[in-house]
Amino acid sequence: MKRKILSLILVFAMTVSLLTVGTGAVEPTYGDTAGHWAESSIERWSAYGIIQGSNGQFDPNGQLTCAQFATILAKLLKLPAAKDAGFTDNTADAWYYDAINRCAAAGILNGNGDGTVTPEAPITRERAMVMLARALGIEPIRKPDLTKYTDAAQVSAYAQGYVAALIEAGIVGGVTADELAPQDNINRASTVTILDRAIDTYADEAGKTVKADGKGLVLVVADDVTVTGDVDKLLVPANDIEVTVKGSKNIDDITVTGDNSKVILNNSTANDVTLDGKNTELETKSGSKVENVSVTEDAKGATVNAGSGTTIKNVENSAADTTVTGSGTVKNVASDTDITVETKNTNVENSGDSKITVTDAKGKDSTVSATGSGSSTVVNKETTSSGGGYSHSHSYDTSKWVFDDTKHWHASTCGHNLKIDEAAHTFTYADNGNGTHTKSCSACSYSATEAHSYDESNRCVCGLVKPNEGVVASVKAADGICTYYSTLPEAVAAAADGATVTLVKGAETNSLKAGITYDLNGYKLTYTSSGSFSFSNQTTSFIGGAKGGTLDFPNISSTNSAIWANAGATLNVSDITVTCNGSAFYPAGNATALNITNCNVSSSVYCVGTNASSTDNYGVIITLKDSKFTSTASNGDSTAVIVNVACKLVIDNCELTAGRQGLIVRAGTATVTNSTIKTTGTYEVREKYYEALWSSGNEVPAAALTVGNYAVGAANAYLADAIVTLENTKLIGENNFPALYVDGNTSHIGKVSISGDAASVSGTMMKGQQTAEGKVIISITGGTYSSDPSEYVAEGYGVKNENGVYTVTEPAAAINNKKYATLAAAINAAQSGETVKLLRDAIGSGISTPDQGTSRESLTIDFDGHTYTMENPAVGSRGTETQAMHWGRTLGKITLKNGTFNVAQGATDVAMAMQNYINLDAEDMVLDFTNITVVHYAENEFESDSKWAKYNGKECPMFNNNDENTEIKLTRCTVTLPDDSTLGGNISGTLTLVESTFNGYLCFNSTDGRIAVDSGSSIKGNQVRSYFDGELNIVCNGGVWTATKTGG
Repeated sequence: MKRKILSLILVFAMTVSLLTVGTGAVEPTYGDTAGHWAESSIERWSAYGIIQGSNGQFDPNGQLTCAQFATILAKLLKLPAAKDAGFTDNTADAWYYDAINRCAAAGILNGNGDGTVTPEAPITRERAMVMLARALGIEPIRKPDLTKYTDAAQVSAYAQGYVAALIEAGIVGGVTADELAPQDNINRASTVTILDRAIDTYADEAGKTVKADGKGLVLVVADDVTVTGDVDKLLVPANDIEVTVKGSKNIDDITVTGDNSKVILNNSTANDVTLDGKNTELETKSGSKVENVSVTEDAKGATVNAGSGTTIKNVENSAADTTVTGSGTVKNVASDTDITVETKNTNVENSGDSKITVTDAKGKDSTVSATGSGSSTVVNKETTSSGGGYSHSHSYDTSKWVFDDTKHWHASTCGHNLKIDEAAHTFTYADNGNGTHTKSCSACSYSATEAHSYDESNRCVCGLVKPNEGVVASVKAADGICTYYSTLPEAVAAAADGATVTLVKGAETNSLKAGITYDLNGYKLTYTSSGSFSFSNQTTSFIGGAKGGTLDFPNISSTNSAIWANAGATLNVSDITVTCNGSAFYPAGNATALNITNCNVSSSVYCVGTNASSTDNYGVIITLKDSKFTSTASNGDSTAVIVNVACKLVIDNCELTAGRQGLIVRAGTATVTNSTIKTTGTYEVREKYYEALWSSGNEVPAAALTVGNYAVGAANAYLADAIVTLENTKLIGENNFPALYVDGNTSHIGKVSISGDAASVSGTMMKGQQTAEGKVIISITGGTYSSDPSEYVAEGYGVKNENGVYTVTEPAAAINNKKYATLAAAINAAQSGETVKLLRDAIGSGISTPDQGTSRESLTIDFDGHTYTMENPAVGSRGTETQAMHWGRTLGKITLKNGTFNVAQGATDVAMAMQNYINLDAEDMVLDFTNITVVHYAENEFESDSKWAKYNGKECPMFNNNDENTEIKLTRCTVTLPDDSTLGGNISGTLTLVESTFNGYLCFNSTDGRIAVDSGSSIKGNQVRSYFDGELNIVCNGGVWTATKTGG
């Protein structure tokens, strides 16, 4: 069970800056903070002793080190003392020695992986975030996606999951909309301000009463503290303290992480309480109520005590030795482990996968079985009826009504089907002006919309007299009153700003008015004018709702647009079909917004288009969602959507289809997700659009998606970069038209990024005429392609070709921040002492010693919980490439840890699991070689006088250590060889098993070898045999040995 994420995290948002923490007395003011923007915050936290300057100076703009950050966390949360963490650069004489150890013991600080922690190095944003996330038990996301940030590649592999987790939770973001700046160092003043803003109340004095104002976090680190007032969130991280919350209603969240600490709720109510430390306790008194209590697996020995007259609705338990007790009411307990429940009439459910024992108030044990939905029982029943049930007094929640279509009532709080105050609804009615009215109960919150129904006097129950047959539209004013009109122009003229004009039948008009909403209500609105409807600084909407409708512009010329939304205008279009003889929508002014949702838009030129003739257009924001856009022209301008100014375009779940370009982005930014962009390739002259006509500024190359601009110096010079991000989006170029065309000029770039497993490109991808370096960029990190995208694939990503379909694969491995397409490539690039980390489950070739000429002392491969499956080709010395693993003498030591290595079925190249010549450590690994096919040497494979002659006719050794001076050490590993009755490992030197299992017999061929098996290990094979003279030294320290020794 994960710990709750509290708003304390906000204290250390992505921009967090952290401070030096000193010891001893604190001077609240400093010589360099007078008049500083953070002066009041600095003084507050100095007074608490959390921060301190030096020599009368605070240095508000100074950097922060890891040691200083650790000291802040240790002091702020009062982390308990801890033993030496073993970091070689954290010596006992260092001022930060204790804080580093405390944070390490708490799991906040893990070091650098090489025994160091670099305490005096400036701390980066990403390291601060990782330390914080670990401190609060936040799980990292397994497959993080940070691609929306331009500097995502700068986030270290170890930090990506934590950073993504905080962003996904909505807790942190980048320093800008598209920048994380993870490697930037942190300054001091901004941190104090964030602390001041995020922690509303800080209680660090024993015996004090503090008052919360409901605006932020209450952080208590002292014993015998009473909290009054409006508490929003409460965190108790310190050990051995008791906190009382008195008279506080609607507390959102309480979390107790300190061991042996207790929270008492006195006449208070809370939504969620989490017990997350050993022997923690919640006690409720004086009518207190709690919705949910979570007892995590770390809270062994926890107690939930419901006092008389208090109610706890749900307890969810994952800790051993938990007790739920008291004379109050605890309605439900869900536990995945044994638990004691002493409260009366409590329903206990098994939430785990195996049976649990529930101990009741009399010490009697009952077993609750596990089922798919969880089995349950009621314990400590007060009284038993003849039917076998139990009885109790009932209470009712009178704060809210329960209702159906005809009645409302107050329901029993225990879940029994009991009601009080049941009564029929009393309705008030409101005409919607579209053939329906809404009825609402005046007593409860029930409401429903239904069609008008008229009696013999043509009057509806809502009071509306049936409109005559000539009525075309209604106008609903701000007060909700609807007025009906016989023509649409009359209705439009009568509509005040903000009103809604609703069609009650199809209508025509040659004029429209801005500032109102047009509800087509399933009908067709025809705009008969050949001139544009143009407006500024107002919001105008065309909607269809559940009934839809059609908006038609039949008389717009091919050189004009139907609706011009000028400076300051907002145009909303939803749930309708739009048809237009010219271009449909033209957002053309600063701060203009165009929003189109769930529409089908068809035009003979552009469905949506901007114009670059004026910089006034540069502030446009266009959002297109769940819609279809089709340009029906077969020649001339045939483009579904075009933007050519420095605007922002967002497209989600849309289809864009045209004869020449589905989408043109000549300038600005576009983010396209889950969409399809297609050119049908029906334009009559294709070739000329890849030549000099770019320079005129008016002829644009044809493709499903065309990005950038080659023209420089034209009247419409497109003075901005063109940057397009595609996620899970399809590009389709039909009739040999390109799917993608990207260009740039000497001043501005054209850039396209493609990501997502569902992304696809059908057709060629082309770069334009611009040859200046860095001006034309295509970056691909996912999807499938009809032609080889290798030229454009981002660093570390790979391309897999299956029958002419090219699939981009995610990086398989990384060394620090650098990613590699395959594990073998990363190993080959690794330098001495580096760690190669597997980033995902992967399939690839065998793995072996780096083939670069320089020798390396050591190398670590961290599988990071993933599985690597070896397919062809195998590896090995030149001419003998038959092994799944091969570790040669140019490497001093190899360490494999934390994962699974296996061999795929059908890997025909491989005949040997491993050939080893060096020291090898394997930790927490599963090495599964069962799919290797056994190969036997021929009877005359080796000369009779060869030392290998005893192998003639025998099986090829499978787990082969070829150097008697080396050691293979398996710690918490399982090694499985194919068919342990016929195949074995050729062991020279030393094989040491620590808490490990070796499935397969051992073939010993050295004159001096040693096999050591500890008490937690076993070798499960039917033989240990020696082909050579020499003594097999077996040390079995309590391990399980199921083999018999045969041979030499």
